[in-house]
Amino acid sequence: MKAFLLIFSLIIVLSPTKIQTAYAASETTYYARINEDGERYFYSSPYEQSKLFVLPSTFFVLLSGIENDFYKATFRDVSGYVKISDVTPVKNKPLQEYPDTSFRVLNENGLVMYSSPTTEAEPVGRLDYLQEKVTLYGTMSGTMVIPNSTRTWFYCSTFFEGRVVRGYAFSYLCDEVITPGINNETFEAITTPLDFSPPKNQTNGLSDTTVAIIVLCVCLPCLVILYLLLSPGKRHKVQRSEKKIKVKRGKDYYELNEDDL
Repeated sequence: MKAFLLIFSLIIVLSPTKIQTAYAASETTYYARINEDGERYFYSSPYEQSKLFVLPSTFFVLLSGIENDFYKATFRDVSGYVKISDVTPVKNKPLQEYPDTSFRVLNENGLVMYSSPTTEAEPVGRLDYLQEKVTLYGTMSGTMVIPNSTRTWFYCSTFFEGRVVRGYAFSYLCDEVITPGINNETFEAITTPLDFSPPKNQTNGLSDTTVAIIVLCVCLPCLVILYLLLSPGKRHKVQRSEKKIKVKRGKDYYELNEDDL
């Protein structure tokens, strides 16, 4: 019975906490248009030296926080940062957040992907010859692998050795590049400071009554099962031994049960 009450108490105490935590974890996010003038970079960390690639102007990133002069952001499936001065937050969700850019590998020996736009960096993956529709996030200036060619590298992703890898491929050995184009969607800009704290209706969580109802619905089946498992019909019966009292009379003695007294 004590184990039964202990399990019930733990469920009651912990369940509301987890429900409230799940709702409080949600954050406010905003879409922001990438400004057109000049090159706007996507960063791996909130520092100038951590540039990953040039973002396609007029498209969008999803903002989820702020750190110093940077927004915490997501572009396609890559998480990182953008400079606050490089984007303009807007009030609505765009129909096309990012361009569907890709390319094909033209080099017969395939292409090695590197962690930085140089062949001296660590290899992270490989693209096969004539591999099509390799996801292209953006471009980055790097070393010129072939004399008098280009310094442009593609920051891209592919499936390599059972996992998704991201890195840089030398663009001169690629063709059928699908360029970003222009996003002509128009939205009203947000001019006030962005608030990334959870919405009030989620921060406060559920009401006590709602939490109690949810906990009751979850716990009752468990309690019924526990009761059936621990019911008297399922337990081993413990027979109570009768106490005996010995009464001596000379050399003889008699055994009497407590009920005989």
